[in-house]
This record gives sequence, C-alpha cells and structure tokens, in this order.
Amino acid sequence: MNTRERYFIPHFLIMVFLVCLSLGCGLFSFLEPAKKTAVPAETGVTSEPGNVPAITLEGLYAEYAGEPQDMGGIGAYLNAGGEVERLQTLLTEIQTGTTEKIKAQVLARDLTGDGCEDVVVSLALPTVPGYGDAILAAYTCQGDQYVRHNLFGRVGAGSRGEGLFDGGGARIETVQDLNANGQPEILFFVPSLSELYIAAWDGAGFSSLVGWVDELGNPQSSIPAREGAFEIMDLDQDGVLEVMVTDPPSLWRWDGALFQQSG
Repeated sequence: MNTRERYFIPHFLIMVFLVCLSLGCGLFSFLEPAKKTAVPAETGVTSEPGNVPAITLEGLYAEYAGEPQDMGGIGAYLNAGGEVERLQTLLTEIQTGTTEKIKAQVLARDLTGDGCEDVVVSLALPTVPGYGDAILAAYTCQGDQYVRHNLFGRVGAGSRGEGLFDGGGARIETVQDLNANGQPEILFFVPSLSELYIAAWDGAGFSSLVGWVDELGNPQSSIPAREGAFEIMDLDQDGVLEVMVTDPPSLWRWDGALFQQSG
C-alpha cells in the first residue's frame, strides 16, 4: 500500500477539515475506517415510490463514515430496490446548502464474477462554498444485499473555479478487464494528484493492482500521469492491456500480479 496514505477512504475529521480548508489542501488515507465530518444542511431527494428511501446528504456522509446502511444512503436505496439507472440523476438533484451541486458518476458492472451487476459510484460532495469531499465506492451484490467498499477519499477536494472533479475528485475512466483474468478492474484518475489508480476485487474487498518503488525506496500504488496523457491499449495483441503514459513517459505492463513499469 502507498506509504503516503493518500489512496482510499477519507479521514472525516472536522477540525482537520477546517484547517485544510484554510490552507487550500487535501487530506488522504488508505484503507482505514472513515470518520464523520460536518454535514451541511441537507434536503432529501425524491427517489422511487413505495418503500425505497430517499437519498439525503446526511445519509451519504453517515454511510461513508461507516455507519449502518439503513437510512438515506446509496446502500439503503439499492437494497430497497432502487433503480440504478436513476441513481446518478437522483444524486445530482440533492440540495447541498451551497451554490454547487453534487457531481456523480454511476456505472453498473459485474466486478466479482458472480453474475450479479455491482455498482461503482464516484461523488464530489460540496460541503462549504468552493470546497467539497471526493469519494469513490463500489457496492457489490452479495446475496440479496449490496455491500459498500470505499475505494478513495479526499477532503477539501477542489474549488468552485476548478470544478470538484478537476479539483481533486476521482474520475472513473473505465471499468473493464485489463489483465485478461475474466473480471473487470476499475481504472480511475485524480487530476489534481496527476495519478492513475487500478482497483480490483480480490475475493473479500478491493486492492490496488499497481505496485512499484520510488527513488527513495517507498512503495507506491498509483501511476504518475498528467491529464490527457495516458491511454489503455493492447500493444502485444495478447488480450492483456497495457497503460501507456506520455507525460511523464512510461509504460505499465501486467506481470501476473501487478501492473509494473516496463523498462
């Protein structure tokens, strides 16, 4: 895992968040339990009729803080039979208490190979004017329930001028089988970090498929890449895809366990 601890799952600490806002910075953590942050005044959005609960801003924050998925979150919505096709629209209609709306990406794919479609959601949640939190999560269909897995988080992710995704949000680039193992991986990019990540189901959760050691001897779990300077292609025509980066120049190949820099 990345020793810089900036990949996967945010620390939602109110005081740190406020200090972070004053400094204009972001906060990252890697596979640690999330903590609760301050939530702006929220308004539920009308969801499905019947017993499907409305998704609320408070419910989203409670969900990503690791609280039970029973009220107002995406998990509760999915588990009550809410339509995946409507989810992205519903999320962007939630009132945030700021001049910005929630930005969302929603994709449905079978990530675990069990024949059931799972759901990948990237959110940029405005918290105060000009700033917000960025979250990426996967909801895997296990039996008759969706189970949430937090993959990435950042506090203070962006500004009104930059746009929340450009300012630090995780943008889903593709969900497809990159290493020809029969299961799709999630490839996402964080523009403000100039970093590309690949996450894959490992049987119990999600882990990074990128591994290398920098010049200081620190293990890293992301691919350095500038905006618009990377491409996924099959150079060898063997069914296994490579990641080609033009800035900074590098080529990343699957070695059977991880994507490693070639040459």
